[in-house]
Amino acid sequence: MKKSRTWLMFVVLCSCWVMGCDPSRFYLESTHPITCRIFAPIATVTHSIHDFTVNEGGAVDMSVAELTQYRMTMNVSLLQGDGYRLMLRPVAEESVVDSGLVLVLSKTHSRLDSSGHTIVDLPNVHLRQSASDLITILSEDHRLEVTLNCDTIVKRMTPIKESDDLVVAPLGNSSVRVIVPDWKEIEPDVK
Repeated sequence: MKKSRTWLMFVVLCSCWVMGCDPSRFYLESTHPITCRIFAPIATVTHSIHDFTVNEGGAVDMSVAELTQYRMTMNVSLLQGDGYRLMLRPVAEESVVDSGLVLVLSKTHSRLDSSGHTIVDLPNVHLRQSASDLITILSEDHRLEVTLNCDTIVKRMTPIKESDDLVVAPLGNSSVRVIVPDWKEIEPDVK
């Protein structure tokens, strides 16, 4: 009996390996299915088909293949801690190669960074503990716009190339939950 269980487990593991079962990847339902990859210990992230939670030390890359011009909306809740980072226009492969523009949102202060330098200081933008905030990101050519609830917090032209990735990472000992992200293609202007 023990030999048959060992054999069965071997067959299941080999099947998962051959079929490309990767525990660091998962998918979210959306207008366009969102591929997610965990860039940290797998235990730092829990997920379902509609949401995920990233805990201390974790990071999740969200991507819709080849959809670099998009409007994305998502509800984000700060479950505990100080805040989180959104890496806008990153270069992400097996890890984050270049973070691109980093929007740091916290309970006390927020800012937009690039290469470790503060581009825009946002002292009046604060997160609420355990409340769901609606974040809208518009990424089109060199235009970037980020809205938190009803307030546009970033609206600028940027020379940084578009990306089909967005990375979410908590600050320090924080936990953040991303709920029902929706990633939509922007229709090109026809003149």
